[in-house]
Amino acid sequence: HRLVRHNTRLLNQLKITLKEYYPRPLEVFGDLGTKIAQDFLRAYPTPVALSELSRTKWNRFARQQHHLGKARCDELWEKLNKPQLAVPQHVVRAKAQLVEVLLDQLKPSITAVKTYTKRVERFFASTPAAELTQTLPGGKSGTLVPTIWAELGDAQGRWESFQHLQAEAGVVPVTRSSGKSHVVQFRFACNKHLRHAAYLFAFAALNRSEWANRYYRDQRATGHSHPQALRALGAKWLKIIFVMWRDHKPYDENYHLANIARQKMRQAA
Repeated sequence: HRLVRHNTRLLNQLKITLKEYYPRPLEVFGDLGTKIAQDFLRAYPTPVALSELSRTKWNRFARQQHHLGKARCDELWEKLNKPQLAVPQHVVRAKAQLVEVLLDQLKPSITAVKTYTKRVERFFASTPAAELTQTLPGGKSGTLVPTIWAELGDAQGRWESFQHLQAEAGVVPVTRSSGKSHVVQFRFACNKHLRHAAYLFAFAALNRSEWANRYYRDQRATGHSHPQALRALGAKWLKIIFVMWRDHKPYDENYHLANIARQKMRQAA
């Protein structure tokens, strides 16, 4: 956990630094932890360096060195060539030096996280739970599902219900009533590791689960913020994961899609 958090802090600091003087790499690459983003920042660490990048050099960098397809290469080239706001040179110099330091720190950090992730994957794949958890979206790799399952534990009486698990993870709000007042608040007292893992799992599932993506969009349409929508989705996933854990049943996307369809038919009747 500490390795991952340290790596996240470095990436966040790199993102903040780039926003202050050179946001274009953020717009082009998104994930600053990728090799192509880091190699680009080392080769073109300032707006001036970017202005000297020719199409020929870009093609060599993107296609030959990082094996991007032609369409993706052309798309990123268009983004790279959009106008940029001028930033004072003394700011650029100071921030570019900080970026260099952060990149040097990130290189071993990213390697350590990858090694840690592979070890967790290998260990978890050897446990009885792996057969179940691999049916979840993204359950065949990464540390999110193993983290959630580790927090669940193997003592069957540990969790009274899925609501108990949701409350422990902080994905459902606290309701306080006194007289005529009724207040709904964010739940601060919770298992932080479980909350973080459930939140990230919900986010990762958006591209892997049809119903999860639809539920998230419905939440946003009702006015919920991105974090609120993900916490609500995380609560849904924890209910599903609790049933899997309790009953030793695999996840079935089609079962949940059919369930949702039946609920909508009953509501429409």
